[in-house]
This record gives sequence, C-alpha cells and structure tokens, in this order.
Amino acid sequence: MFFYLTTLLLFLQFSPYASMLGLFKYSGTMALTTYLSQTLICLWIVRAFGSYGTLTLTESTIICLIIYTLQLFFNKWWLYYFYYGPCEWLWRSFTYRSFPPLRRNREASA
Repeated sequence: MFFYLTTLLLFLQFSPYASMLGLFKYSGTMALTTYLSQTLICLWIVRAFGSYGTLTLTESTIICLIIYTLQLFFNKWWLYYFYYGPCEWLWRSFTYRSFPPLRRNREASA
C-alpha cells in the first residue's frame, strides 16, 4: 500500500502525469456505476462468447484494461452533462428521500 501511495504521489508531482491521472477522478465520482457496469459488461462477454473458464490471465487483463479505459472516457463525457452517475443518483434519491438535480444546465452557462 505504501509503495502504491508513494508512487502515486510522485506521479502527481510531475505535470504530464498529473493531467493523465486526472481522468481517474471521473471514475471515482461514478464509482458505483463503473463497478456495476464492469460487472454487467464482463458477464455479457462471458455469456455472449462462451468464454467462461477459457480465457487466460493475459487475455482477461487486456479485456479489463480495455473496458476500464473506455469507461474512463465515458465517465468524463457523462459528467460533462450530469452531476452524478445514474446509480449514484438513484442511491442519493433513496438516501435523501428526494430527487437531487441530475442534469447540468449547460445552456445557461454558455
């Protein structure tokens, strides 16, 4: 844990890496949606291609990295238009017993 923490802090000190790591903040904002969608996507891949138990560790890792990379860009796009991910919004709605605003008002700020 300390190795990962110090490595991350070293990366954040250098501006090229800091901008690259900035994409992860969107994934953190939509953590529940990201987790659930990863599960559904992987289940779909296993079911659709009948690959349960046949993928090697390398193939599984490559598939996961592709899915997560696509999710990073999707999360950034989604949070441009909305305050929360869909699952986070539902969670907040049930927790606070009211519907928080979901959509950002981009027309008024333009």
